Amino acid sequence: MINQIDILKIQAETLGAYLKLEDGFSLGHSQRLNAIAVIHGYRDWQVVSALMRNASTKEEVDIRSDSSMEAQAKRLRTHLADRYGFTPSDSTEVIAAARWGLLVAQANEILGNPVSASQWLRHPHPELGGRTPHELIETDAGYEQIEALLHQA
Repeated sequence: MINQIDILKIQAETLGAYLKLEDGFSLGHSQRLNAIAVIHGYRDWQVVSALMRNASTKEEVDIRSDSSMEAQAKRLRTHLADRYGFTPSDSTEVIAAARWGLLVAQANEILGNPVSASQWLRHPHPELGGRTPHELIETDAGYEQIEALLHQA
């Protein structure tokens, strides 16, 4: 099972790749980790690391934010603007991309291989109203539905 630290690291890698591809903006590894920590409502990666070190198991601490995509996007915009003087062209899409990266990793783990995961993620599902996970990723409700359905697979 993917632990909480791995979840954030996957999101950080996806965030970096998306910003580079869409906006030509490059963040180093620690900068990506800090940005992900901020998205989830923490000051920086050191705070998240301390929480994990103090927990007896990494699964005890759920460091993923319960806040909405819009709140996460606002924190990301503020963080990038304050730290680097940069504003992404669409920070909501950046959050969706980070969530997508996590879904791909979870699908790979649950379904056992990248081909099955890719097919599942791009296939319409009756439980999603005949839509694909890719079509629903940009809303909080859609993301929750996709995660729930994936964990039933």
